[in-house]
Amino acid sequence: MALPKEILPQHPSDPLLLLPVPNPLPPTPTPSLPSLLAALAPHLTPTEVEDLEKVPIPVLTSTIRQFTRHSQTLLNAARAGATEAREELDEVDVRLREVEYERERVREETERCEEYAQTHGDVELPDVETFLSSVDQSVLDSLPPKESKSYEQTLEILRLEHELGEILKREAQVAQITKERDAYIKAKKEIKVKSDAVDVHLAQFARTTNAVGSKVRDVAEVQAPNTSSL
Repeated sequence: MALPKEILPQHPSDPLLLLPVPNPLPPTPTPSLPSLLAALAPHLTPTEVEDLEKVPIPVLTSTIRQFTRHSQTLLNAARAGATEAREELDEVDVRLREVEYERERVREETERCEEYAQTHGDVELPDVETFLSSVDQSVLDSLPPKESKSYEQTLEILRLEHELGEILKREAQVAQITKERDAYIKAKKEIKVKSDAVDVHLAQFARTTNAVGSKVRDVAEVQAPNTSSL
């Protein structure tokens, strides 16, 4: 059997490319390549080595096929691993983008909170004793033990929630007062419109009355006809 003089690229439909990845993987043929090349050398270059001392071509081709198969299997496994790593990298990239988006939202909300200006004055945060004496028992029951590391944090959150509740109450009161004020302003405008309409009507009535009175006076001043001359 003659050895090929040219190695062509693999065809996409080459069965070696479709080999399943076994478990465990075959050993790498790299350590055995020097001995294979040494066995091929007498067949590739003219030497004085006897034919009996040469490794037969069928044995070499069988070994080459085995090496090729193992190499292709390892290559397929590496490609599969690269594909899985690429998919995992894509998933990590998506999660990273989500985290960056959430971080940006938190930053914007933090800036909004820092720039928030109350329209009804500041609400003082009550001290711990005042707060604990004014809240319901259910709130006190929700606190962890004082020995717990989360006690101070939970207490601070409850105090802030209490402050937020007071702010919301004041904002509701301001909204109600603003609504009533707008209603009064609207009613005042309606009364003003009606008052202006009454003034116009009275002015027209006064002009009509004056005109009628003038006509009556003119009629009264006309002399009656003299009947004695008849």
